Parts: sequence; structure tokens; C-alpha cells
Amino acid sequence: MHLKNKFKKFPANTILKFPTKNYVLVNGMGTIQIFDENFSILQVINAHDDIIFNIRVKDDNNFITCSNDKSIKFWNKLGNEFINSNTIINAHDNIIYNIIYYQNNKIISCSYDQTIKIWEIQNNNNKLIKTFQSNYYVISILLLEDMDMLVSCGGDGIQFFNLKTYKLINQITKVICTAWKTIIRISYNTIVVCGYESIYIINIINKTILREIKNEFNCFSIFNIENKGIFLVSGMNNIIKVYRSDNYENIQTITNLDIEDTIIGFIEYENNLIISYSKNSIFYMWEFK
Repeated sequence: MHLKNKFKKFPANTILKFPTKNYVLVNGMGTIQIFDENFSILQVINAHDDIIFNIRVKDDNNFITCSNDKSIKFWNKLGNEFINSNTIINAHDNIIYNIIYYQNNKIISCSYDQTIKIWEIQNNNNKLIKTFQSNYYVISILLLEDMDMLVSCGGDGIQFFNLKTYKLINQITKVICTAWKTIIRISYNTIVVCGYESIYIINIINKTILREIKNEFNCFSIFNIENKGIFLVSGMNNIIKVYRSDNYENIQTITNLDIEDTIIGFIEYENNLIISYSKNSIFYMWEFK
């Protein structure tokens, strides 16, 4: 992974790509920005009253956002712009860190209020159908829909829920997450979870830790690049680490980046290009050769 370009653009908490060519960004000022592949702004939305932590894109015309203002908002495209089509006010009692689309008409959210909630959305009628209670904050969630399973992580460790029975089926208390983009799936049987100062390779079937990899920084983001057979880890101290997905070997460590803030995410740009971003607006473009 080689540095191709560095540029200053937008402060970001999360950036996702639409299925076609445009991107959506949310930040700590409650703002949504839609921009094209050339990083030209197409639309700016003053969306929330506080920090927006996460977004989920459904298709080219729909996405959802969650915020420190305790609300979940639904956005759909009308003409050339996105509008707020539905809002769940006070969806949680505290910060909402993560949201996921589930099946055709459901979403799942998790919060610092120690809960995970499943919502059914029918014609803008928002119905709470299930609440999972935890003992501590829940900050990151991963949907394994082919297994009818939800995996969560936070102050209570990793929890595995059966989405058919809505039951907690297992828990690994050792793994504590402190950021909202720290669980990925790298194979059918395997997930990677970044805890505080360690990376954990976990077998989904047995619900056991296969390997613990000690890290020298607190991880803020993990990103899987399936077609390259690698995953990326970033966090404090401006470090990016590259691991192989088959044997979890650390094959590259990038340090001394000129960033005043934590690298908190990655997006696939095009072809062999990856972009890392941070809250202080610095974008790094990386090329695979």
C-alpha cells in the first residue's frame, strides 16, 4: 500500500459510497455532505442537532443516519437532492453509535444507553419490536443475516444474538470495544474485532477467540478489502496496519502520518485506490500495486 496523494477536504466521522459513483459523509457538526467522485460537493444538509456518528446506505436513493441527539433519520432522494422522509425522535436515551438495515423493513440501532433496538418501519410508522439490554454501552454492531445472527461489542464485551428467537446465545467478556467501526467479517466463519490495544480473531461458529494480536494503539476503525485478501486497522498515534486475512500476518505498518487527529475510517475509491480519512479533514489516498 503506497501513498498516492494527500489532500484536505471535509471533516468526517463516517464516509460511505453509494452503489454507483457518489459518496455520503457525516461529521461532528451534525452535517451530511453528498459529493461526487471528484470530491465536488453536490449537497449539504444540516441534518442533526449534534454529532452524527454513523450512516448506512441502502441504495442510490436511501440512507439512514444516527446521532448524539438520540434520533435516527431516514433520507430519500427526491429529484436531485436528498430529503428527510422520516425520523425516530428519542430512539434511545443516549448517543446512538450504529445503525444497520435489516431485512426489507427493519433497522437495528445500538447506543451508549446500554441497549440494542430493532425497529420495524412501515409507511413511516416506526414500531419498536425488540430491545436487548446490556450492562454497559453498546458501540458497534455487525449483522450476519445468513446466520440469523447479530454481533455487538462495547463495554460488556462481544455478544451474539439469535435474530429468530431474539435471545442472547453467547458472550465474550474479554473483548472491550471503544469505537463504532471495529467489527468486520473476513470469511464465512470468522470476524475480526478491535478492542483496546488488541485485535481479536473470532470464530463465529464456536464463539471463541482464535487469536489475540497485541496492538500498540487504540483502534478506531477496521476495514476489509476482500479482493486483496487483507484488512486494514487504524487508530490513535496516526498508525495504519495491514493484515492478511488468511493467516492474520501483519504485512505492513504505516507510521508518522502528518495528521493531528485519529484516522477513523477508510473507503474504497476506485480500482486499486483506498482513501483514509480523519476528523481534521486530512484525506490520504493509497494505491495497491
